[in-house]
Amino acid sequence: MSATRPAETADKASPIRDLLLPPILALLIFQVLSGVLVSPLFGLFPIYVEKVLRQRPEVAGDIRILFVVCGGAIAVIGGALCDRFGRKPIYLLAMTGVTAGGFLFLVPQVSWMFPLAIYGGIMFGMGSVAGQSYLLDLVPTRSLALATACYFLTGTVGNMVGGMGSAVIAANVEGGYRLLGWGMVIGHTLLLFAAMALMPAAGAPQKKVDGAEKQIGLVELLRRPAILALLVLRFLPTVYWGAVTFLMPLLLFRLTRSEIPAGHYLAASGALSAVCQLGAGRLVDRIGPRAPVLVSITLVTLASLGQGLGAQHVPTLVGFALLGAGAAWSLSISMTTLIQRLSSPETKGRLLGLTHAAWSAGFLSGTKMGSVMAGWGSAAGNAFLICAGGGAVAIVSALIVAKALPAEPRKT
Repeated sequence: MSATRPAETADKASPIRDLLLPPILALLIFQVLSGVLVSPLFGLFPIYVEKVLRQRPEVAGDIRILFVVCGGAIAVIGGALCDRFGRKPIYLLAMTGVTAGGFLFLVPQVSWMFPLAIYGGIMFGMGSVAGQSYLLDLVPTRSLALATACYFLTGTVGNMVGGMGSAVIAANVEGGYRLLGWGMVIGHTLLLFAAMALMPAAGAPQKKVDGAEKQIGLVELLRRPAILALLVLRFLPTVYWGAVTFLMPLLLFRLTRSEIPAGHYLAASGALSAVCQLGAGRLVDRIGPRAPVLVSITLVTLASLGQGLGAQHVPTLVGFALLGAGAAWSLSISMTTLIQRLSSPETKGRLLGLTHAAWSAGFLSGTKMGSVMAGWGSAAGNAFLICAGGGAVAIVSALIVAKALPAEPRKT
């Protein structure tokens, strides 16, 4: 199956009709199925390490950090590989990362988890860049933010559905974690073969570009204050996201002594995030990214402050965590629009790789901080207060980015 990007001068098709184009629809379907399969890794792995393996929280944190480091390190290279070989081969290769992630619930020794985390992290990093490159290639500018929202939303919906089911299996089925691991391995192997046959081809392979020329372009990007501010804006809120995704299931488990509340929280977070992603995506397409970005990062900062102050009270902790999830996802879906407006066709792939590297660095930092502070008992919630301080800096960065954006195109 092959696809070309829809012409920008086409008739005034609705944004929804843009998303129903077969290549985009196929990408979104595979995103939601992959989200279901990978959900145990993101939602339950810290609990598995503490409950089943009887290991300290830092063990799960170090494995996740290694996962994220490898994904961030490969991001810029992954963008170059997409340009060199096309999107589909890299996307298919990246799908094997979920299979490797499933073996984390199956190997008999913790030491075996580290090479799996290295391979899985590399594949996840390449998959993120390849998937978003698909969007930049196939989606008309008029619908880019909404398409980005749907891209993340499908993964979120998959995580939400899979998270609820995984929590029930882990809590009530003997050997439930092993069952979840085999589900990831077998399910994603089957999904890979289906994607091989059905996924669209996009981004035709290009001739090699001289390495020196690539490096000059990268240096020029990093010399621009707006680009540096964009990377800070991507990094600091993701520190919060790394901390919250590690700590929330674990804190809820400790406060309630059950996996079920963690599963319910993941489902509620996914549902709210879905609404926020779609709303923010449509809003960014209609009015531009300036106001949505500034509002979103302000709410992330307020949410992290509330979680830090209410970490010992389940309703307060969950309420502010849901606010933070909705705001963080709203901010995240604006990134492809910001990248498009702050880059040229020649630098777009590299800037996409840089922002993913910044995301990975932030997620790594937040996860490490969360895993260390999880060992401090009741003081674990202080991680959120640190994130609130970072959020204040991110608000300043958002103002710099907003000022550097070109004027909004007139709507017709």
